[in-house]
Amino acid sequence: MEVKQFSSEKDIESVLDLFIRVMSEYPYEENWTRTSAFKALKGYFQNSEGFCFYAQESDNVIGFVFCIIQVWDDGDHLFVEQTIIDPLYRNKGVGTSLIRKVEKTAKEKGIKSIELMTTKKSSAYEFWKKRGYVFEGYELLGKEI
Repeated sequence: MEVKQFSSEKDIESVLDLFIRVMSEYPYEENWTRTSAFKALKGYFQNSEGFCFYAQESDNVIGFVFCIIQVWDDGDHLFVEQTIIDPLYRNKGVGTSLIRKVEKTAKEKGIKSIELMTTKKSSAYEFWKKRGYVFEGYELLGKEI
C-alpha cells in the first residue's frame, strides 16, 4: 500500500465511486451522484493547501482523506472533512496510514490541532478515539429551510 498526495482534479475522479458507495451505506445512507460528489470533493481539494491524500494498492484506491486549513486567532488548525476507507480494507491499517501522513504533514506545517466531526453510530468514532482524538463539547445544530 502506498499513500499519495492528490495532485490534480484527475485524482478526484479516481475516488468518486468509493465515495459514493461508502456514503450510500449505513450510517450515512446518502444519495450522491457523480456530479455532486465531484463538486464536493473538488471544493475540499481546492481549499486543502496540500492536505488531501489517498491510499492505493496496485491500481486500486482503497481509502482517502480530505482536510482543510482553518485560520483562528491562535494559528492554523486542520479540519478533516472526509475520511473514506473501502470496507474491504478496514482494520488493515489503511486509515491509520492516511492519518499518520496527515498528522506528520500538519506538524511540519506548524498546524496547532486537528479537528473533525463524526457520529457515534459510525465505526470511525472508535477509530478516532483510539488515535487520541477526544470529544471537545460541541454539537452540530442544523435547520431545514
